[in-house]
Amino acid sequence: VSVLYWDSTAMDTRGTDKRVAEMLLSETYTGEVDDGRFHGFGRAQLIDSAGGGEYAGNFEHGRRHGTGTAVWPDGLKYIGQWQNNAATGVGCLSWPCGALYVGE
Repeated sequence: VSVLYWDSTAMDTRGTDKRVAEMLLSETYTGEVDDGRFHGFGRAQLIDSAGGGEYAGNFEHGRRHGTGTAVWPDGLKYIGQWQNNAATGVGCLSWPCGALYVGE
């Protein structure tokens, strides 16, 4: 397993364990990789249809999978289980106003 730093603003190589490469949608990623995909623990800043956000947790074959935390720009936060890039299973969803949901 290698460690990867991925940033759309730069294109160069920094040794065998840390690489910088361009990725669509200005996503940045720091963490473990396997066979060129995010795999293991990592942190990503995302730009997507929901407006982006941050995710820290486990990845499997380039997708959020396992335990992780996502925070969106509007302050919505999910801590819990992920499967195939989707929040699923037991988790905690909190809103900026203080409302909280815990369950499946």
